[in-house]
Amino acid sequence: MKEMLIQTAMIYGRRNAVSKRKNFIALFSEQIRRLGFNVKLDEGFNTSVRKFSAVYGTPKDAKAVFLTGYDTPTATVYPGHRYYPLNIRKSAKNNLIDTWLRVLIGVILLAGVILLTRLPFFAEKRIARYVLIGLYSILFVFLLRGIDCRYNFNRNTSAVTLLYETAQVLKGDKKYAFGYVDDTVNAPLGYKRMADILKNDVANKDVVILEAIGDGDEVFLVHKDAQDEEAKRILSHFKDLEIKDISISEEKSANTILSYFPKTFVLTSGRMVNGEIECWKTRSYSSLGCDIDRLEALEKGILDWVGNRG
Repeated sequence: MKEMLIQTAMIYGRRNAVSKRKNFIALFSEQIRRLGFNVKLDEGFNTSVRKFSAVYGTPKDAKAVFLTGYDTPTATVYPGHRYYPLNIRKSAKNNLIDTWLRVLIGVILLAGVILLTRLPFFAEKRIARYVLIGLYSILFVFLLRGIDCRYNFNRNTSAVTLLYETAQVLKGDKKYAFGYVDDTVNAPLGYKRMADILKNDVANKDVVILEAIGDGDEVFLVHKDAQDEEAKRILSHFKDLEIKDISISEEKSANTILSYFPKTFVLTSGRMVNGEIECWKTRSYSSLGCDIDRLEALEKGILDWVGNRG
């Protein structure tokens, strides 16, 4: 597990640009096909940007379908940034704060440039003034675009690795199906698209969405009230890991990713703060934190679930 995690993070840790996402899906899909799994690719567009997702195995024959978003974010300049997997609006608000901080930094830099242009050196030399303004323009564009996070262990290189490692053990077992979903890092649009693609295959299937499982104080399995009994059966397979069972009413789940599939479960890690699951290290540049023992315990639980559940 550790070797594969490091390899994925070092070579394919940045999965933001179109070319990087396309190459990631192409390479992993070929490797997974060689393991004996069916491969279904989905290429679409969102605001004219190409998106690449893939489903592996045969969802209609599987005991459960596991999904994780694989696209990665830019590093935040907001020190207090948090990700809330069950609160789309709150996550979006954190991202908006980051955007406005970038704009504020740009305005402060602009004020500095204006002051510099009034110094005798720049006031007397037009070319130097133009160079300064040009450098500022490049810096401002770069600031707004952001720097790609480097490794993204927590969101979601850890989940990508976990599902691949499980596939290596099961080698084409029809009881196991999983997918890598694009267009999830800023908003869960990719999961919604995947729900449309799989709607005829997963009507009575458990769909488990893995988000930010690599680093956090506690692990949570979140679901709707209607899946209380099913959640207990699922958790019985994870004997080597303490997972907190969180049940949400149908009404409260309506505006979350729990509403995308008939039987959705969200597996995530972090801490409970004021009734919200809060994840960190999801947009930090390095994102180095990852609990290998946890990933191995999750793999063992998934293998037990897929292999033994009736």
